[in-house]
Amino acid sequence: MSAFPFYHTSSKKLTPFSKCIVIIFAVIFALAVYFVASGEDGKQDILPAANPISYIAEDCDIYTVIVILTGKETKNNINIFMEICGGFDIEAVFFMTTEYMDKNASLVEKIYSEGHTVGLVCRETAKLTRSGFMKYLARCNDEFYSLTGRYPKYCYIEGSPSPYAPEVINAYGQYYVSYGVEITREKDKQIKNGFIVAVNLTESDGSYAFARAVSGALEAKLKAVNMKEFIKTYEQLQES
Repeated sequence: MSAFPFYHTSSKKLTPFSKCIVIIFAVIFALAVYFVASGEDGKQDILPAANPISYIAEDCDIYTVIVILTGKETKNNINIFMEICGGFDIEAVFFMTTEYMDKNASLVEKIYSEGHTVGLVCRETAKLTRSGFMKYLARCNDEFYSLTGRYPKYCYIEGSPSPYAPEVINAYGQYYVSYGVEITREKDKQIKNGFIVAVNLTESDGSYAFARAVSGALEAKLKAVNMKEFIKTYEQLQES
């Protein structure tokens, strides 16, 4: 018996209904072959490493700090946060879009002058193909360089990322970063072992919540390190 119940190898002619079913099956099969074989951005080409770096391991006694600037933060909150970081000897990564950087050049200069780092925020990438994301990231990197004289080492993606983001960011020699915990004014927010800690500066007392969390981390004998040291430890553990 044929795999298709309406098709027979006998000399009998197919009924119009049978012919219609055979044609439908043929069209479906042809379309399936076409979509699997065509297109540079087929999902089968995605590399396995898919997740952003947000923590190392539960038994690590270090953490690192990031802030994602959206434009909703007041200058006072940012300044207080930087003073707190200075008091605790913490070097943070301030993530922002190139548009934000262009409008806040003096802040960017201050961030670098006080020993912190600026990272790149990517937005609205969910629907970008591999080639589309490559072009987008290349443009952002060039804009970042034109504003700072250096290329961004760390990238953060706001919202749903392009499925090709991890492999493209890695191919550009950059790191795809997220966070393990966000410090807010809620009392139960704590810094945990081996986590990338994001600080919410849109809240009026976000900086003070961070100061309390750092005090708690010190009591727990956790050490704040810069992102470079954190990534180095992460990579060493990945290799072991």
